[in-house]
Amino acid sequence: LALSVVGFIALRWGWRSAFVITGLISLLLLPAWTLLFRIFGKSKLFPRFVSDRHNAPTEQGSIHSWKQNKKKLKTYFMLRSLWVLILSRALGDSVWYFYIFWLPGYLVEVRHFDLKMLAQYGWIPFFSADLGGLMAGWVSSWLIAKGWSVNCSRKIVLLVAAFLLPAGTLAYFAGNSISAVVLLSVATFGIMAYGTMLLTIPSDIFPGDSVGLVIGLSGASGSLAGAAFQQLVGNLADRGAMGPIFLLAGILHPLAACLVLLGIKKIQPLQVPR
Repeated sequence: LALSVVGFIALRWGWRSAFVITGLISLLLLPAWTLLFRIFGKSKLFPRFVSDRHNAPTEQGSIHSWKQNKKKLKTYFMLRSLWVLILSRALGDSVWYFYIFWLPGYLVEVRHFDLKMLAQYGWIPFFSADLGGLMAGWVSSWLIAKGWSVNCSRKIVLLVAAFLLPAGTLAYFAGNSISAVVLLSVATFGIMAYGTMLLTIPSDIFPGDSVGLVIGLSGASGSLAGAAFQQLVGNLADRGAMGPIFLLAGILHPLAACLVLLGIKKIQPLQVPR
């Protein structure tokens, strides 16, 4: 909703107001989150939000836990599945950061959107991304409920999602702006559907107390790769070479999905020494 909200504020009260008002809104999120946390924390419907102070780690326990994690980390780095998740996350996040940072500018500079058009249509690809994340999780769970294995359900959704990304490449060649927005929305739908599966697979493979560690490592690789990819995008954009950028944005996800299919033969719990 950010593009529409910011566009509306800027058109009505000026661009400086967009910074002030959105900044104030962000400050309101903290007390709202604190209040909701207390409400849900006391509810029996949400037991996972309730903390147990009696189980809080002592200093000695924290040191012991850290030594265990170091040993576990060394073991994990020898697993092919971890490196597959790290590399596939790096490839996928590079494209997602490209869409987040460059899509509004592309619509303005190449598709000649003014601020009003950006507010009216620029939000659609990001809303489509939300739908992709929800749909991927639902479809995967539905397939499992129908008797599909976890391995097949995750990989099918991941593969289909990844091969929606070439729609973003086609958007570059679209004859009109509306077609471009539609094709970009298909691509962002695929990005988030792919990302949802990639965030789910670690919990299917690694022990529960290590899922955060694995997701953290893959997330770090995605952020670093995304930052590096923006340098490449900036250099190509300065030369007016947007075509190669959209081509890369269309093929990296299929490559990443194929990497998962070939690198992780079966998505199932690993017998990892604790």
